[in-house]
Amino acid sequence: MTTFDRAWGLVKKPMYYHATPEKNMGPIMHEGIKGRGDEVYASRNAEIARNWIMLTNPGAEKILTLPFFREEGDERMRPGQDHHPSILSTLGFDPEKDADDAAWTHQGTVPPNDIRWEEARVHSNPLFNEAFASILMGGRRGEDE
Repeated sequence: MTTFDRAWGLVKKPMYYHATPEKNMGPIMHEGIKGRGDEVYASRNAEIARNWIMLTNPGAEKILTLPFFREEGDERMRPGQDHHPSILSTLGFDPEKDADDAAWTHQGTVPPNDIRWEEARVHSNPLFNEAFASILMGGRRGEDE
């Protein structure tokens, strides 16, 4: 594959980002990204995906952002409904400008081979709360998490 072919592939395929607590990386590497029910939540904006998970998971010290491509018009991708404009504002984004990219769902599992591992990133969660994490872990923080 030439550099041109790779670049053209990037142009015509939108990138989606799924964010999750870092502790989920092992199962994802083996089984892929499995969603709730049959939907995997994603965003076309890595920062929105990451900030959403940081906000909703204050017990997660590290957040993993996983990119994957899908062809434009891929029937597995559907606009999501879970990012109300007020949530986008809370996350630091402009609801009018960012709403179209904010929330998407992928129908079914995203296989491990579809994840662009070389572009995956781990981020510290600035909202991490040690006391909250301890409560979630039943006081077992540091033991076989």
